[in-house]
Amino acid sequence: MRTETVIDTVAIQVNFYDEVECSTVHDNLFERLERYGYKVDNRPKVEYHNKDVARIAHIATIDKGTYSYKKQNMDKEKQVWYLSITLAGLKKYIPWRDKVSHNCLLLIISYLKTNRYPYEVKQFDVALNIFTKYENTMVLCTNKVKKREYYEANEKQLYSTTKWIEKFRNAKHKADAIFCGCHYCKATKEKLKFPLTRHEVSYQKNFFKANGFDIGAIYNEFNRYHVLYAPNKKKQQEIKDWYDSKEVIRHKDIKNMRLERYRLHIDINVLVSFATLLYVVDDETLEYHLYNTI
Repeated sequence: MRTETVIDTVAIQVNFYDEVECSTVHDNLFERLERYGYKVDNRPKVEYHNKDVARIAHIATIDKGTYSYKKQNMDKEKQVWYLSITLAGLKKYIPWRDKVSHNCLLLIISYLKTNRYPYEVKQFDVALNIFTKYENTMVLCTNKVKKREYYEANEKQLYSTTKWIEKFRNAKHKADAIFCGCHYCKATKEKLKFPLTRHEVSYQKNFFKANGFDIGAIYNEFNRYHVLYAPNKKKQQEIKDWYDSKEVIRHKDIKNMRLERYRLHIDINVLVSFATLLYVVDDETLEYHLYNTI
């Protein structure tokens, strides 16, 4: 089965101890993006107008914020200003949009790197794209996190072509999670002309607090899920019933059920290459890494 490992969302934060400096970097980023053809008149949004197809796409968000903190033995609070930068939908299989999203990310990162503004990753979404119909696939969490609730394999969910793996009480509960998984029909969401299913794991701020930007940890947490290509409906139902009958799934259970013969894996080399690019691109190498847009 043909698959592709992609990065879909990246969110970073840049901290400053001076409000003026924060505002200057904020304005400089928008000015840089405008020089490369992006629309920035609807801040905090960064948009791109593709005149050939008469579409305007929201590519990124660059927002300002502030917070205060006080450590032990400090006489007064310390104030921090920050830029929160989010690029969602880096891989939609809409060629022109994927190119300008890629370029937007590199234009931002290269500016920060060249001017020595360190940033922290706050969200990183890794997806395994499977070039088949949604109904031919399924996902099970075979290594569950303690004290977290999960949907059963046979449990009905809100949408017929979207399956959440973890259960959350509300938006805050979800935001506080270290990571979470979602399996859905990408072809339906993006109105693609070919079958495409995606399993996506979103790594959130608490993950990076505990692990930093550790590719090994990202890869290992993704492997808590078994992404399966099993077009046979009878076999799918057998696997679902087996999964729901187990309170704890052990390695020997997985082996006895022969799940590995159906399993699809992400490519760790894609994660390494993407992470390397994030930390090496600067203004000297930028043009080499930019994609040509239509």
